Amino acid sequence: MFKHKLFIICIFLLIVMTTGTYGLNSQYLGYWENVDSNTKSITSFYLNPGLERNEYDLHVYASCSPQDCDWDHTQLFVYGTNVSDRSHEYATALYRTDFSVTIVTLKFMNDGRIFLEGFTRFTDNSNRSNYYFYDTFVKVSDEVEELTPSCPDLAHGKKISYLFDKNRFHHSVFAHL
Repeated sequence: MFKHKLFIICIFLLIVMTTGTYGLNSQYLGYWENVDSNTKSITSFYLNPGLERNEYDLHVYASCSPQDCDWDHTQLFVYGTNVSDRSHEYATALYRTDFSVTIVTLKFMNDGRIFLEGFTRFTDNSNRSNYYFYDTFVKVSDEVEELTPSCPDLAHGKKISYLFDKNRFHHSVFAHL
């Protein structure tokens, strides 16, 4: 009987240890707004859970006139400071258009804010200068967007991330090996 109980406890501990949360702290999921209401860059974003465990989605809005531009959804990757660090204080996302590529980085601050940096590179031979921007964001709401898959997994273990309106910011196929 003792061996049976010990076996059950060991199985329970194994399950708990292998199914723990290794991703982003859920306090960061939700709707975020720029502390600078006059920004000329990103005004707000949703940080959503992804379609699978430990996947995340970023949905950005940027300053445009007469209303903000919807950059749409892209996959967000989280990072610790080393291979054992599961606190995931950093993240990156990639946005592609017909004319540019923007790398977005996030730093999850101890005070609950998010520091966002962006690096935009123009790919359309327009002679515009590549540029850098940064802003600080505060959480406005715990609301997240519900995501639905737009296509099934590809063969050979590749996954297609979200495909959205082709007339807006998107990445057509973001395959992971």
